[in-house]
Amino acid sequence: DYSIDCWVRFGGISTGDLLVAGWGAQLDVVAGPVLRIFDFTVGAIITGGTTLATDTWYHVAVTRSGGTTRLFLDGVQEGSDAASSGDYTGGGPVTFGFPLEGWLEEIRILKGEAACTANFTPPTAPYPYHEAQAWKNVVVANGGTVTDDRLLLVAELIDGLKADGIWDKLDRLWLFAAENEESALVDLVTGAVATNESATQFDVDVGFTGDGAADYINSNYNPVSNGVNYTQNSAHISVWSLSVSVGDSNCLIGSTDGAGGHESNIFDTFSGDLYFRINDASGSGAAGAPPDQSGHLIANRSGSSASQGYRNGSLFASPNQSSDTLQNTDMFVLAFSAAGTPSGFADNQVAMASMGGSLDATDASNFYNRLLTYMQAVGAV
Repeated sequence: DYSIDCWVRFGGISTGDLLVAGWGAQLDVVAGPVLRIFDFTVGAIITGGTTLATDTWYHVAVTRSGGTTRLFLDGVQEGSDAASSGDYTGGGPVTFGFPLEGWLEEIRILKGEAACTANFTPPTAPYPYHEAQAWKNVVVANGGTVTDDRLLLVAELIDGLKADGIWDKLDRLWLFAAENEESALVDLVTGAVATNESATQFDVDVGFTGDGAADYINSNYNPVSNGVNYTQNSAHISVWSLSVSVGDSNCLIGSTDGAGGHESNIFDTFSGDLYFRINDASGSGAAGAPPDQSGHLIANRSGSSASQGYRNGSLFASPNQSSDTLQNTDMFVLAFSAAGTPSGFADNQVAMASMGGSLDATDASNFYNRLLTYMQAVGAV
């Protein structure tokens, strides 16, 4: 399945003008002048019925869904449905407007999706800028690089999180399992940049590894000043640990501002258990013993007296501690931020981290599975 659409305005029209050309099919102009889809295997499969004019903007769309190809002009289907296996992939790039006298605008290609299978109203505004491209721009501005394959993986993750209703609940999401350290430190949601404070070891497509003594990542995320979805009674923090700590009281992610002890954290192997707080008062918290203390770990608050711990999408504890006011300090990864001073250094490998609003049980499961698809694709797990 695919979609290709754009706006076109002809300055002059000639038979043989090409709007889109690939190695299996093309959208061109034939006598009339009208639009035609030509399959290189079987020949012309759809010929339009609308006579084209110069100096007029047209919205043109070609879609394929379940082996059926369709042509639309200004949102109205031209010709009939056509069975076709021809597409625009093969031995070279897809080209637009060669030859063509005129203008092309708002070119869009969707892989794996037919944007329309029936008549529709053409868009009147520019297509939204995908968050993955915005993320890449920040990465490049910070000296990193993003390959096309990785950009596609990130875009697929974002689209999946949107479909699951999770994306709008996130304030920050870092994929530490990245192609380079620069891209690992750039958040996908806002483009915020975390800081590697002590030359913490970075491994390509794995993430950061703490030394248990001095290394950590400052997220530069303060729930009071940066929190949007993260509130006192609706919040989560999460981290994907690729290893289990060999020590005790090691903080994977967390902070307290020292003003009354408001805390959020996830500790690996705290007295042999996984321990977490989420907007809790000092001295409270919950220890749980999931089957394994590695994986995607979430500390979640869903109400003033409702909190949950999840590992790999499954609930392992519901301490339901009373909430306390937010921590007015940056959260650290691979260490605990005590009013900005690091402690509780961890020696784990971490592949991602996130902060945001409350996630329910379905969200926790979906979040894990979306992240798992990415982690498997890059070889982190």
